[in-house]
Amino acid sequence: TVRRRLHPLALAERLDPRNSFHGGRRSRSRVPFEAEIAARLAREASALEWSRPLRSGAPADALYDSEAFALRTAGGVSVGYLRIGAFRPDPAALEDLGDELPESARGMDAVIGEALGELRDFEHWIIDLTGNPGGAWRDAGLLMSYLIPPSEETLPHVVRSVREARVLRVFPARVVETTRRARADVPYLGEGRRIHVLVDQDTASAGEIVASMLRGRLGARLVGERTAGAEFSTAEFRAPDGSVLRIGLGGGMVPPLESFQGRGLEPDVRVLPDSPIGDGEGRTDPEVWRATFRYRALRAALDRIDAEQSVTGDAPPGAGGP
Repeated sequence: TVRRRLHPLALAERLDPRNSFHGGRRSRSRVPFEAEIAARLAREASALEWSRPLRSGAPADALYDSEAFALRTAGGVSVGYLRIGAFRPDPAALEDLGDELPESARGMDAVIGEALGELRDFEHWIIDLTGNPGGAWRDAGLLMSYLIPPSEETLPHVVRSVREARVLRVFPARVVETTRRARADVPYLGEGRRIHVLVDQDTASAGEIVASMLRGRLGARLVGERTAGAEFSTAEFRAPDGSVLRIGLGGGMVPPLESFQGRGLEPDVRVLPDSPIGDGEGRTDPEVWRATFRYRALRAALDRIDAEQSVTGDAPPGAGGP
């Protein structure tokens, strides 16, 4: 069963029809469910030229479902691809690594700095936030800091909360506090970039905040599906018995950036299935669609880059990267 998003080749290998897992799964046209995903992935991946990984695979990559590749469009344009699957470490991956990974190598810093350093030679970037449920404000802010001009001292997102206070130390009152996060002191890499951001219905919270910032500040194009619509930050309160209460706070994107609480971000390029989703002959299986969606979105972004190049004529085939 597919439980996590993998590189298309790794996933196709895992779902090899010769070793498919039946496990009570239904089949269509006597083709095992996993084999159907593998066949669909093979078709999607065949449209892509995964030139080479841009990094050997830092241990922290597994914590954030991160990878970076040098891609090439069908028209020959070089593209830097960066995937960030979450803005918080995956607990299961953290447990697997155990003591092998020192504390200093477990942060988003260990992923973002090196990956963006590799991408700086590319004019065209694709940032993959599909399935990104969000995470730490700090980690999302680190990525944004690389792409916000140093002249902007704070990130374009605020958190509003309410706390109890006393006026003149006597009268109880509630005070609204607004918190902003300073831009991290990192190199600015946003100038001159043409960015496409892959999003889907599972892109939420910090993932949406980054997508909104990239579109509003750098003119990035969102490719995929409407996002979840979780703009506000949350706070957690842990009880002595171990239970957790999570509540939503106020705030959100700083105008004129787009607000998306409760309605999500509408993509600039919507990716649709070839046939209606559902059960039955001639329909796209919902689970197959979800498992292969990010690669459909990636192909759509690469096609979009080619289309833009043909209109502007800014660069010949093969330009824009190593």
